[in-house]
Amino acid sequence: HPSAPPSAKEFVQFAQGKDASRILTKHGFTTLYSQNEFQAEKRLAEMKLGKGVHLAMTGFLLEKDTAQALAMEYVKAKATVQLDFASAEAHTDAVGRFLGGGGGAAGKDLLLLSDRPSELAMKLYGQKWSDLNPHEYLVAGRAVAIVTNAANKLDFLTLDQIRSIFSGQVKEWNLLSAGSGTIHSFGLPSSDPACQVFYKEGLPAARVSSMTAKKNTAEVLKAVSMDPEAIGFVDVTAIPTTGQTIKILALRVGNGAQAKMIPPTPENIRTSTYPLSSRLYLYVHPKASDTAKDFARFLATCGGSAATPYADAINAMMETYQKQGVLPLADEAIQRMTQDTAEAKAEAGKPKAKGK
Repeated sequence: HPSAPPSAKEFVQFAQGKDASRILTKHGFTTLYSQNEFQAEKRLAEMKLGKGVHLAMTGFLLEKDTAQALAMEYVKAKATVQLDFASAEAHTDAVGRFLGGGGGAAGKDLLLLSDRPSELAMKLYGQKWSDLNPHEYLVAGRAVAIVTNAANKLDFLTLDQIRSIFSGQVKEWNLLSAGSGTIHSFGLPSSDPACQVFYKEGLPAARVSSMTAKKNTAEVLKAVSMDPEAIGFVDVTAIPTTGQTIKILALRVGNGAQAKMIPPTPENIRTSTYPLSSRLYLYVHPKASDTAKDFARFLATCGGSAATPYADAINAMMETYQKQGVLPLADEAIQRMTQDTAEAKAEAGKPKAKGK
């Protein structure tokens, strides 16, 4: 009913979903949710047999696993495809390959880049790029968070201060007006994509000194939480929303009255406001197949183009993006992440019941 309370609308949403489908199946009903599940499994089986439309994508080897994981979600949600990913070592190589043909076997349908084409790539191929005028989508972003022990007095640092810490130029906390003691710095291994963001946007690998590299973000967080004199850089997507004894620092950008404290939020990553971040751009060749164009829209909307009451493609895509260490930057995804963060904070702020 139009005047039904919010709880009634929530019940209807529940009745169309996964848990309700299991209940209804026990009572002898066939649901659209279960039909969608069946069709998704059928498409996955077809993909494993090598069936489906071939999509030609070029991009950095670093993004190959991400692209393949996203293609699998597209198969589950919409259509059977085979993603043919050609790895490139630099923007010039990737852009050159993309401009070399007109889609499918003749060239590349899609180009996936960490940030927009470089100045050198545009110097070499700028006119061809302008003539082609490929459609651009901002699909996701990577970011590094700077974390300290919860007892640390700092709430923010400048990028120069971060560089001075991880280069070994500043070794004592008192030089940053943050208590006393020797700074113990931790970070990620160079094989971690988030570490590559730190090297590119923060401090080149050759200048990093006196830093202990841990296996992953969880290990860095563990080390920092146990050491009041520690600081570390981690993958934003791998930080649990609750139960942490660490502090995520904002980055101070600008000076004096113009200074702003920028935390690593999805919105700040999308707008490039947060410095220690990069963005994944997807470019579509004008002569790409209709399936390739639909696949691009699916990625850019974080599954929103395929979402129905019976299949939450957006949530599935959000989980896939984050498992690959990237944040989806579609409006719907940012809204959900913001809401989830707010709910987690509210839950953490509730007083605990006695005896728990």
